[in-house]
Amino acid sequence: MTRLSTHDAIIIGAGPAGTSVALTLARRGWAVAIVEKRLFPRRKVCGEYISASNLALLDRLEIGDAWRASAGPQIRRVGFFSGNTRVEAAMPRARAGRCADDGFGRALGRDVLDTLLLQAAC
Repeated sequence: MTRLSTHDAIIIGAGPAGTSVALTLARRGWAVAIVEKRLFPRRKVCGEYISASNLALLDRLEIGDAWRASAGPQIRRVGFFSGNTRVEAAMPRARAGRCADDGFGRALGRDVLDTLLLQAAC
């Protein structure tokens, strides 16, 4: 029995890496399927901060404007806390981007980022 594939690539995992690969391949004309074991969107406590150095990638994936519209304010300081001890420092400014507010990173929930990437890939 011969089976014909309906996809050029099957991506396992619809997180940022998987959807970025799927989006890149789809824009090059590949028929792509994304397989994810969990229902989207999903909340995750990791990966909510995106540094300004990554905005060029989001722009290439054509979700940069949507990210800018949804992300929180610029993160200009970082702090570490342990008991009564606190250390704070200024965040480094990234090279100037295409928008005035691209100098610093910002936070966006993974559920929103994953949805932006998945919608762009489909």
